[in-house]
Amino acid sequence: MPFSFGLFKVTGESMRPHFYAGDYIVTFRRRRSRFKVGQVVVVDHPSLGPIVKRLIALDQYGQVLLAGDNSAQSTSTEEMGPAAITQIKGRVIAHIRRPGMRPE
Repeated sequence: MPFSFGLFKVTGESMRPHFYAGDYIVTFRRRRSRFKVGQVVVVDHPSLGPIVKRLIALDQYGQVLLAGDNSAQSTSTEEMGPAAITQIKGRVIAHIRRPGMRPE
């Protein structure tokens, strides 16, 4: 397939204040997507499963480094280690806030 969309439910607080637990995000990926530092992506991490993180570095060997926006609630970049660019499910293109209480 030349492109794909995904729908994922946010389960943690590592991307606050942008995404909260219970929110949904929509991802998009083309077959030959070019990801950029700063984009928020969903990665099928080998030890953590699907995670939502910000892409903070890419190298010429197809490895990426990731970080959560809320470092106090996120697994550190060092603990996560690098992931392969092929493990990226897509970049976040839409955000659906969960109804109910939301901190101001």
